[in-house]
Amino acid sequence: MFFCAGLLIGSLMGGHIGDRLGRKRTIGIGALLVVPCVTISGFIPNFWAYTFFRLITCTALATMWISTSTYSLEYFGTSKRHLVASVKDFPFRTFLMVLLVYLNRHWSNLHLWTGVLCLCGLPFYFFIPESPRWMVLNGRKEEAKEVFHGERSTIGYIEVSLGKSF
Repeated sequence: MFFCAGLLIGSLMGGHIGDRLGRKRTIGIGALLVVPCVTISGFIPNFWAYTFFRLITCTALATMWISTSTYSLEYFGTSKRHLVASVKDFPFRTFLMVLLVYLNRHWSNLHLWTGVLCLCGLPFYFFIPESPRWMVLNGRKEEAKEVFHGERSTIGYIEVSLGKSF
């Protein structure tokens, strides 16, 4: 019940938070909440404390999922979005979780390894730029231009957003 309540809360708030703070910052804050909460959850003997940490974890996860999906779809032009969506939603995480459950039969070890895997993704935060579309929509056009000049891929939506090509 608390798992689904957290997903509901995060789903309702995720888009607004991503629009207000930016995609990158929302993903980073969510990851900083998920890593300790999921790790600590494996060592809590109290049911209500466990459900509280699961509520926080699931709220942050849903918020991160929304910002990650938006970020990845904004980064590509409309002609490539169907490919990005299909690759992004391939169940790699499900296969990894099945392997983790098979190798770690105790639930607290599963929490620990899930926290470690989430921790491995944190360094990527420092290498991805903020969403250029979010920058343009929030009046930061010069920063968006800098991001695009540093990119090697072809990104098709900036022409629509700014009315001209860089």
